Amino acid sequence: NGDEEDYIHPGEETVREDPPWSWTSETFNDGTAGTVDVVKIDVTDTTHVLCPWMLAFSARRLGIPLSPGYFGDALRYPFEEEGHPGISIFGEYRSCNQLTGWFEIHEIETDPAVEPPALVRFTLTFEQHCNGYPPALRGCVHYERP
Repeated sequence: NGDEEDYIHPGEETVREDPPWSWTSETFNDGTAGTVDVVKIDVTDTTHVLCPWMLAFSARRLGIPLSPGYFGDALRYPFEEEGHPGISIFGEYRSCNQLTGWFEIHEIETDPAVEPPALVRFTLTFEQHCNGYPPALRGCVHYERP
């Protein structure tokens, strides 16, 4: 849900049950084996009528794995600077050139039997601002592997 003048998604929620949507996740690990430092989630309309959404959250430039906690002063993934987490949420043919924001991970569970570990459960809240403007895109993501 975005503020009225948010560039990415001004207004009410978009992802509803009709048409049906499919969710896929991908994790990346640049650090310690068995950990995840980037999570990407793609949300696709199964009828392929609507534009897909992509959400990415990263701690790779912090040098730590993603774990429950607050990640402030986030910059655009995958271009975040050293010492900053990364965030990027776009869809409906809209994206930000520059962005800032934060995210808070409430839970993250992975299956370490594969490399990089497969995402099993992931819950977070976020806020993203485009191009230095105050209007925000806010939301909550809850992912569970089927």
